[in-house]
This record gives sequence, C-alpha cells and structure tokens, in this order.
Amino acid sequence: NSELVASEVKSDSDYDLSSLKILNRVLLQIKDNYVEPKRIDPNKMLVYALDEIQLSIAEVVVEFDRDKDDHPKVVTVFANEKTKRFEIGKIESLWEMSFRLKEIFAFVQTNLTPDEDLDFRDIEYAAINGMLTTLDPHSTLLPPKNYEEMQTQTGGKFGGLGIVISVREGHLMVVSPIDGTPA
Repeated sequence: NSELVASEVKSDSDYDLSSLKILNRVLLQIKDNYVEPKRIDPNKMLVYALDEIQLSIAEVVVEFDRDKDDHPKVVTVFANEKTKRFEIGKIESLWEMSFRLKEIFAFVQTNLTPDEDLDFRDIEYAAINGMLTTLDPHSTLLPPKNYEEMQTQTGGKFGGLGIVISVREGHLMVVSPIDGTPA
C-alpha cells in the first residue's frame, strides 16, 4: 500500500503540505488494518510526529508546554523566525490529530520556502514516521525514492533467509528456496 500512497505525489512546486494527502491515507490504513488498535494513541502520535519533524527538518523547531501530568497542552512552532502557538489539549481521534497537524502544516508551509534541500513531502514523511514509531518499531513509510532503492537492492531475493518472494494477489508468497541456503 505504501507505493500507492506515495505514487499520488506530483512535482515539488505543486505539493500542498497542508492537504495531508499521504498522512490521511496512512491514517486510514492504521484505522482499518492495524493489528493492535489498543496501541493507537492520537495524543502520543501527534507529539512524536512533531518531534520527528524538528529532528528531520532544521528550519522547524517545536516546543511543548506541558501540564502538571506532563501532557502537552500547547505547542509552539518556530519556522524561519516566525512563531505560532497551537492548542493541542486532549485529542480523541486520529482525525482530530490530522486536523491539528493540518493547522500546523499550513503555518509551516506559509513560512518555509521549498528548495533543493527542503521538500515539503519530507516534512510529511517525517511526521508520519514519527507517529508510526508509537505503534511498533517495524511500522514505517518509505519515501518513493527509498522504496525504489529497496526494491532494486532486494530484487525479491533474501539471501539470509534463502528464499525468493513475490507479491501475488496482494499477499507475500514464498516462490522458491535459493540453492545453497538454509531454506
């Protein structure tokens, strides 16, 4: 599904960060398919998304104002010397989290200029991967160029396992063992 999500993105100059096209499709996948729904915590996901953005994008800094129980209630976002505070309070759903990110992303997009070193998609991918770390250490979304590199490098063969795999009818299938391997 990640290739479908990533394939909808057009050119850099046309990209609207605040539309959350990729993020909302990921949220739908989580809502419909994640195997342990009890792990889904929109508050924690928002905090981790914002934290990953500031770790990945040098032009963005995020400060969390926490309450007495150490829960963020307000977040201050700095983007190219502009500052804005956002109330985040208690978030009840993934869609409420998405709405808060939309507001924050609109501010960031207004105050940053994309260039060869900054692509707005990188901000969205950082947010997605930050929030996915709250689910488990194995859930990530690869940007299209990284996904293509992985496909090229693995070529459907996993020598450590000794198998050739393929996707058939949407399911991962073992095609055959590789000679001279443990499989």
